Amino acid sequence: MCKQKGSAVSWGRKVVSFYSLLLGAERQGSNLSSGVYCEVANGSARNTEELAVLAMVAEKFGRQQLDLLPIGVSLVLRHALDKCRESPPDDWPAPAYVLVGREDLATAKMGSARKETGFGNNDNLTSISVPYMLHLQPVTVPTASDVPTSEVLNSEDTDAVYRSVEDGMEHIFTSTTQLRYGRDLRLNEVRRLLCSARPVAIQTSTNPTASDQDLQQQQLWNFAQRTTALPFGRGAFTLATTYTLLTEALVFPKIILAGRLPAQQNATVNLDLSTRSVSEFSSWAEFHNGVAAGLRLAPFQEKMLRTWIQYNRPSEPNFTHAGLLLAFGLHEHLRVLTMTDAYRYLSQEHDITTLGLLLGLATSHRGTMHPAISKMLYFHVPSRHPSSTPELELPTLLQSAAVMGIGLLYEGSAHALTMKILLGEIGRRSGGDNVLEREGYAVAAGSALGFVALGRGSDAFGFMDTFLDRLFEYIGSKEVYHEKFLNATIAADDQSGNTGQMMDGSQINVDVTAPGAIIALALIFLKAESEEIAARLSIPDTHFDLQYVRPDFVMLRIIARNLILWSRIQPSIDWIGSQIPETIKVGVFSMSEEAIDCDEFDAEALFQAYINIVTGACIAIG
Repeated sequence: MCKQKGSAVSWGRKVVSFYSLLLGAERQGSNLSSGVYCEVANGSARNTEELAVLAMVAEKFGRQQLDLLPIGVSLVLRHALDKCRESPPDDWPAPAYVLVGREDLATAKMGSARKETGFGNNDNLTSISVPYMLHLQPVTVPTASDVPTSEVLNSEDTDAVYRSVEDGMEHIFTSTTQLRYGRDLRLNEVRRLLCSARPVAIQTSTNPTASDQDLQQQQLWNFAQRTTALPFGRGAFTLATTYTLLTEALVFPKIILAGRLPAQQNATVNLDLSTRSVSEFSSWAEFHNGVAAGLRLAPFQEKMLRTWIQYNRPSEPNFTHAGLLLAFGLHEHLRVLTMTDAYRYLSQEHDITTLGLLLGLATSHRGTMHPAISKMLYFHVPSRHPSSTPELELPTLLQSAAVMGIGLLYEGSAHALTMKILLGEIGRRSGGDNVLEREGYAVAAGSALGFVALGRGSDAFGFMDTFLDRLFEYIGSKEVYHEKFLNATIAADDQSGNTGQMMDGSQINVDVTAPGAIIALALIFLKAESEEIAARLSIPDTHFDLQYVRPDFVMLRIIARNLILWSRIQPSIDWIGSQIPETIKVGVFSMSEEAIDCDEFDAEALFQAYINIVTGACIAIG
């Protein structure tokens, strides 16, 4: 009370006067019919709640004072404020709007007052607001002229000097944004976090030594990895938020991997490329930057002109334009391209541009089974070439993109021949010794197979038993892993003999094939509520079985099981606990209490399985 410079008697008078107004007391000058003195601010009041709000403003009794009252006493007053929030009168003073939580109307009121008087006073707003909101400022449309350069350079926070840089999000910040968000800074904060067009600040000493320079490079490398991931988030943040001008080329925000040193007058430090190879590292960042820039465009605008897409094609192929082609495909803008245009892109022999084109065209024609697009995609899958065709050396990345494109092109069709082909591709060696590329190809084939029979369940094919047996062989279920051997390829493989099945010795290499097969089953039986399939995607429930299933495969099985049994997902701790086998649950909690000897089994495998099961359950809920 003392901090608020008011006595208990004064506070009691104010609270009693507010309650009297809410109970219908009539005003008699500065007194109420209840005999209590009370001031009321200027403004119209249509009911007792609005009259109480004006009284609180006149008595300078804001949210800071409400926070100091007992909950039972303040609850009635807060309820009155909430009732006035939706449609307050238009002649209230700005502090009244702030009190009921309408900072947008308060900002508009203050703007009109400044135009009339030439200045504005924020003292009343400060007294009405709460302490944890006093540091907030309204969302503004940033311009380079907002802050003088000399003032910016002398301040510790130099973000304002880069406000004029095109970061791909400037179109969101308009006058309408000010009204919608008012003093809420979350939009500004998201923009700051996702901006990749300015150097990041590196905190160092004023006089750096040789060791400090090494530390700077280490920090800069860590920041660079974060910066290259920003386009992915920016694409989601700005999705379909603007329209293109067909007379202008699309502008791409820059990706700056350099840093600045605030302690040394913002000197720029470039990333040392001699110590690390960042060519591929930055190239994929440019690809995603192009995707993010293309996703800004609204998908449902008038039909995009073919000439405008051609106009944006650079003289030399690059990663950014390849990403732009994929974004255009996601918005179905590539339908306007002819096969001649596609051939011109393919003739550039730029792998990433080809990748973006294949996925973009397949996405634009999703579910249509377009014959010309289908031929183009199958051309990039060497295993489907006739045996008399000269062998083509295509990167595994392109083969994976083509297989994924086939799944998108035939989405939901349950095309029998396509499903047989994709089933064989899950277990086919794509060429090359890179394990990640081999696993990526299998995942692409499995995802494509799932798209072709998306949600069709047992109605997707007439050869259910053979089909499912092969998928569970790829997963490596218990009986297959220990007993069955691969004797022959499936019928679809008879058409080509260029490459063999992906086997190590006499067994299927489930480390490569399992992720794709699990994804395929999850998509095929999506929301099918099939108890049989969910039961066959079992989770290891013994310490022995845990040693033969990778922890990340356990997570995939949990996700797949819950995608199949969709209606049983519950956003609760108890449901997550029900996904954990009793053996794992008891083992983890027992070891945490050091109640048993950990030498009896692999403690690390037990904990990894537990973590992956919980992670998979959380992903299923999300």
